[in-house]
Amino acid sequence: MGKTRLALRAAADVAHTFTGGVRLVELGDVHDARKLIGTLAASLAPEITAPSLDDLTEYLATQRALLVFDNCEHLVDDVAVVVGKLLRVCPDLRILATSRECLGIGGEATLALRPLATPDCHCPSSPSGLPSYEAVALFADRASAAVPGFGITEDNQFAIAKICQRLEGLPLPIELAARRLRALSAQQILEHLDDPCCFLTLGSRGAPARQQSLRSSLDWSYDLCSAAERCLWEVLSIFEDGFDLDAAEAVCAGYATSGELLDVLTSLINKSIITPEQTRGLVRYRMLATVRHYGLDKLRATDRHTTVLHRHRDWFIKLALHADACWLGSRQVELIDRLDRERANLYAVMSACLDEPRDAPCGLRIAIALRRFWVTRGLLDEGRHWLSHARAHQLPGRSFVQVTALCAESTLAGLQGRSREAFDLLAEARRFAALNLDPGVGQLVLRAEAEVSLATDDATTAAALFEITLEAIDASGDDTARLEALTGLGRALGHNGDLESAATYLQEALVISDAHGESVNRAVAHTALAAISKTGAPTRAAHHLDVALHLTRQLRSPVLAADLLHIAATLTADRHAERAAVLFEAAAAWQHRVGRIPTGAPANLDNVRARTTLRLGEREQSQAQQRGRRFSLDQAVAYALGEQPDRDERCTRSGDLLTPREWQVAQLIRQGSTNKVIAETLVISQRTAQGHVERILNKLGFTSRVHVAAWMTEREAVDPEAVLEVGWRGR
Repeated sequence: MGKTRLALRAAADVAHTFTGGVRLVELGDVHDARKLIGTLAASLAPEITAPSLDDLTEYLATQRALLVFDNCEHLVDDVAVVVGKLLRVCPDLRILATSRECLGIGGEATLALRPLATPDCHCPSSPSGLPSYEAVALFADRASAAVPGFGITEDNQFAIAKICQRLEGLPLPIELAARRLRALSAQQILEHLDDPCCFLTLGSRGAPARQQSLRSSLDWSYDLCSAAERCLWEVLSIFEDGFDLDAAEAVCAGYATSGELLDVLTSLINKSIITPEQTRGLVRYRMLATVRHYGLDKLRATDRHTTVLHRHRDWFIKLALHADACWLGSRQVELIDRLDRERANLYAVMSACLDEPRDAPCGLRIAIALRRFWVTRGLLDEGRHWLSHARAHQLPGRSFVQVTALCAESTLAGLQGRSREAFDLLAEARRFAALNLDPGVGQLVLRAEAEVSLATDDATTAAALFEITLEAIDASGDDTARLEALTGLGRALGHNGDLESAATYLQEALVISDAHGESVNRAVAHTALAAISKTGAPTRAAHHLDVALHLTRQLRSPVLAADLLHIAATLTADRHAERAAVLFEAAAAWQHRVGRIPTGAPANLDNVRARTTLRLGEREQSQAQQRGRRFSLDQAVAYALGEQPDRDERCTRSGDLLTPREWQVAQLIRQGSTNKVIAETLVISQRTAQGHVERILNKLGFTSRVHVAAWMTEREAVDPEAVLEVGWRGR
């Protein structure tokens, strides 16, 4: 992480405040705790022969000095004892320590170093803007040393950005990768990063042994772990993209009890192997990919690997099936969030199952269990890929499960507007259903055909099919199927203009939904009620729209959000053309992002959009479209609700974000100015300058001045007109 370099720079910056000077105590090559005092004496008071800790304490007692203890992790307990005594006895002594693990003593203030900033893949970068990101700047600096004249160009900028992202902003791997430029291009380096431990091996000859290669650095951390910590590092590496505590307990069963697991997990966090992340009151644990791949390599070399792999598989199969079985319930949003957090793990398990013929049916069962989740979260392409992939790995047959998979895939294709593909899949499902004696199979196909017909704008056929399926479902007592058929029939009738019947079915759906405390179909029903009310009863439509938007915010469903944004745009078009233009563009953008092909908007919607465009000037229309296009999902929903969206629209026009004074401050940040320099330049107090910087970070949604500098550089490259406008406003 560059701890040593940062400590030395910090020490140099404050050296003038220490009359006793700054002393560096290098501990990286001290492997015997008995040599610790001797090493300290050699760095602090070489004139003392046969020194003891008491001798050093007496020597430093009256000095105002700063000691830099570098690389303490392998001697952390002994260093803690020494540092603790020195600080107790020497009132003017200050100690700056670098370590992969905290010393854990009183008075210790820790600064946890995070990876260097890498380019945001959601925001286009220019060659001139990329070096403002810390990781790219480091790569470019080391690349110039390896290959004189090296520069970031249009040809290599994408590869460089991806290298920094793949290496997670870690300084040592980035430096090692840059050294490879003597023999390879940036694109070739990127292609070799599938196994970074084997590839990143050319360290500086002057660097310590642990920094000669990426593997050496990881070996150093691994060797400092206890046997229990090594075991759990290996076992927990089986998780693809982090894990919750309950999943860890299931996979680690037999290797650690619940109490032991938490203790060792905490120890691995203290050693910087695992990082805890808290979201919505839940702590999730992650490893950097580099650390995880190292642990996984170690696991594969043990006899635990197969057992751990099977436990991981069984846990996530159970999770997927449980979420499907409990879909219609009060924990629906919680289950959706959990499935979203575990997507990488679920996909890894599916892939592993499909690679093993005897486990292939399990892979298909997971894919089917995730079908509603994929629709809710707008992951239509992902869902189709996995359903198709899972079907292809099954033995020939016409089972209920395979028909279910075909119906699910056809529904996703219909939602994308790919009617031909959807009906081809349905035709295959019908052929299988005709050969299956289970009457439930035929009902399943009818429901899917109704959904596809509705999604592809054949509302008349959809309504007829939903009515047939409702009659069959009434006898089965399946509340989930009934609820989905009621909302489907209500939407179809609404499209056909039978608004009264549509409202009746949708209200019935709301009764069932409320009884179960679920959210997805409730949001669908309120969306449909808003759509059928927007012309004749705008007040009622606004109520349903508000409820549906709040539910969609919880569900984070881009499919529903796109429909709601269109409704919101229609309701506001006559009163606020610019607002409507933003909403229309946001709706279209989110339709595109989830892979939905417009299948022909209703004529009245096209007319509203046309009127909106005519009422705005070309410049206003362009600005509104740019803003709507760049909204995140949360921002779009907040805007539709009339709230102020969070200011992390990093690619929006400059004038929409910062005041003229804040722009002046942002320009100075880009130039590398400190708060003191900003204050002197703008003739303001340092406290005021700091306030401006904090507001800029909040508005842009950044955590680092480096991100602000990169953002400013990119704005100049992408939108020079905005910079000119700011210059005019600043005057």
